[in-house]
Amino acid sequence: DNPFAANSTNIDQKLMFGKGETVPLIAKNIKYGNNNTPQGRTLNRRVDIEIYRMDEIKKPHLVIEKNITFHPWYGIITDNFIAKKRNQLEKLGSAQINKEIVPGEKYPVQPILFASAKATHYLKDMFDSDTLKETTAIDPSEKVEIDPILVNNVKCIELEDSLLWLGTDNGLLKWDVINDTFHIIEVDFWKYKRISVLKCDPQNSCLWVGTHKGLRKFVNDAWTTDYNVTTGLSGNTINSILLNKSDKLILGTNEGINIWEQNKWNILANIDSGLTNDNVNDIYETDNGSLWVCSNNGVYFKNNGGHWSPFEGNAYLPSDTVNCMLIDSKGNKWFGTAEGLYKFDTKNQPAKFATFNISDRIRTDNISAIKRDKAGALWCATNHGLSVYKDETWYSYNYDEGLPANCVNAIVIGNDNQKYVGFDGGGISILRLP
Repeated sequence: DNPFAANSTNIDQKLMFGKGETVPLIAKNIKYGNNNTPQGRTLNRRVDIEIYRMDEIKKPHLVIEKNITFHPWYGIITDNFIAKKRNQLEKLGSAQINKEIVPGEKYPVQPILFASAKATHYLKDMFDSDTLKETTAIDPSEKVEIDPILVNNVKCIELEDSLLWLGTDNGLLKWDVINDTFHIIEVDFWKYKRISVLKCDPQNSCLWVGTHKGLRKFVNDAWTTDYNVTTGLSGNTINSILLNKSDKLILGTNEGINIWEQNKWNILANIDSGLTNDNVNDIYETDNGSLWVCSNNGVYFKNNGGHWSPFEGNAYLPSDTVNCMLIDSKGNKWFGTAEGLYKFDTKNQPAKFATFNISDRIRTDNISAIKRDKAGALWCATNHGLSVYKDETWYSYNYDEGLPANCVNAIVIGNDNQKYVGFDGGGISILRLP
């Protein structure tokens, strides 16, 4: 992170490198010069100047309070145990072996989710054990029998008091954080299992569940209403759910924006009313009630009573695909795109050093979520870990720093400033910075 701290004799070789044909100058994926011609290569030649801090940058330690992840050791332990047992029973004959070892009955071969990092010492003790029955000694709050595929792939998170709703590619989970208990919410496995977005609605005392087959309403532990294209929605894939300041329900879908008004779904915006792309990835409402839309073809906004207009900064965005946005306490606008994070100041001018990508310690160009915590730090979800912008410095964390997986899908900031983070293949973690 600090090349000036190096004391190697070949430091010049470390700091000097060419980009040229491998990283040509581009704007919106259009090359300034064609690398196939001498003239084009001349246009692509340049000098990049990188500014480094002279003082030592100390990365804050990421505190992982809990990981809720199925541990891969369990399968190894189970297989090891059964292999040992088979060897012990070989003298009894194959019939006796099949009678003694019945998967899922006498010897548990179904995965056990250890819902606490402090329970992992049991796993280590079991390597040399002749029985798996000692797992029953774990406190019930430490052991939950859940299919690991269900809990490990968390796509979206919604916080409701002490309850955490987890949407996955295989259904819905409810986690009582205080009691450390899980409940699997039954869904139509084939139709509604792929959950993309969740939103609690205090006004109607319900949970709105966006899926790839429409919108569902969950009230008092029961499914009550389904909405899809046959009941008025313009599209079945729900990418974003917003309850605006008037408590109106607004959906971003793969076919424009829908709003619930006068007991029916109406189209708020689509390609026929100001947008140039119907696939809406995120909807953001400002303090003054303006709506901003992130789509696969840039950003659009609508003031109260006004028309939809393209954002004047679209030409500066590194990618047309904008996944998410956030406006910080100073009024700066941050956009997470498929090719980096971009920042505009309060006057919608590109901020200095605005494009953040892998060279700025964000470990990937694709930003899927941006959240601002109560201390003012920005948290970015990427498919190569978490990137945090704190005190005007970027810090990145991934599997090497203790995260259960690299691909981050969702971030929720709790009332106590804890971060609830959902992963692909890593379940969910509770994190915080000192």
